[in-house]
Amino acid sequence: MTRSLPRARRLLAAAAVSALATAGLAGLAAPAQAAANCTGPYYAIYHSGGQVVAEADKVCNGEVVNAYASVQRLNPATGTWTILAGHMGQAVYTCVGTASNTYRVGGTSAGAGWYPFTAACG
Repeated sequence: MTRSLPRARRLLAAAAVSALATAGLAGLAAPAQAAANCTGPYYAIYHSGGQVVAEADKVCNGEVVNAYASVQRLNPATGTWTILAGHMGQAVYTCVGTASNTYRVGGTSAGAGWYPFTAACG
């Protein structure tokens, strides 16, 4: 199993960053319709059990919430990325065969992505 950053460590780091960012504001009164104070999104992607799984979360006002995650695959002939699966929180692509391919996690656009890795997953 290949995983870019374990989910627990990623969420712990996100919570710590959020807590530090808001620590100085604890004594201030918040407006009735305060805007969400979010950090992230924080991404992870891994290959396990015949699937490529992408996860995305962000921390808003001290709470972990889902962000949009997509599994993207590189077309080596064109150099472009294609979104194979996308969902809030977790996206799962089920492998079709064992051909070696390069995958990455991204958001709603195939134009941006992170943590590319190669897996035996067609």
